[in-house]
Formats: sequence, C-alpha cells, structure tokens
Amino acid sequence: MNFLPSTSQLAVAIAATHLFSKEKKQFWTVPPGLGKSRVIGTILAIMHDKHSTLGDIHIVFPTEILYKTDEAIFKSLSHFFDRDIHLYVGMDDLKMSENDLLILDEADYTLLDERSALPSNLFGVIAVSATH
Repeated sequence: MNFLPSTSQLAVAIAATHLFSKEKKQFWTVPPGLGKSRVIGTILAIMHDKHSTLGDIHIVFPTEILYKTDEAIFKSLSHFFDRDIHLYVGMDDLKMSENDLLILDEADYTLLDERSALPSNLFGVIAVSATH
C-alpha cells in the first residue's frame, strides 16, 4: 500500500498541523477523490513526529461503509506509531483520555459542534469532509 501523499495532500496536512498551535478545533474540506485518507494519514504522521504529548488517536466514521473502506489503511498505519489508533462508526462509543486526538471523517459542522460529551482536555479535533 502506497501512503506517499501528493503535494496538495501534504500541503493540507502541514497547514493543519501548523495551525494547531493556534486552533485546536479545525474543519478541512478535501474534494471527493483527492485523497482524504492520505491527508488524514499525513496529519497523523506529522502529529506523531512533532508532539510527544499526543495521546491516542481516535477516528470516527459516519457509516459502516466508510469505516470498512479505510479500516485496513489506518490499522496498517498504527504500526508506525507508538500510540493506538481507535476506529469508530459514530460517536456513541467514544472513550477518550487527556491529550487524545479526535479525527472526524466526513464530518459536518453539526457533528463538530456536538463535542459537549468529549473531554475538555483533548489534544484537539480535526474534522475532514469532501463537502462543506
């Protein structure tokens, strides 16, 4: 499996991680078919490299179909990091701890705003969607 991001995918990932010093809650739009999963994987790699205090990574998918599509990719990426990557369908079963990173795949603004049940001391939240 080739995880090498394109220049555009790398640019989005670098921008997201660079902006984390100012904004811990981000929403990024990546047009359909342009490698949203690679952007997420690249964000994870950069975060892993730059932030020693980063806890576990939690990726939430809105549907079982999207979960099944990307499950193998993110499970194989977890072998490169010294932290766990947890995958969920929906937010009902989230179990997060301090300094964990939450990534919402195919998120919308409503989902991003419904964070009241999440710990206040999360490392951050990144929402990625093909539409805005």
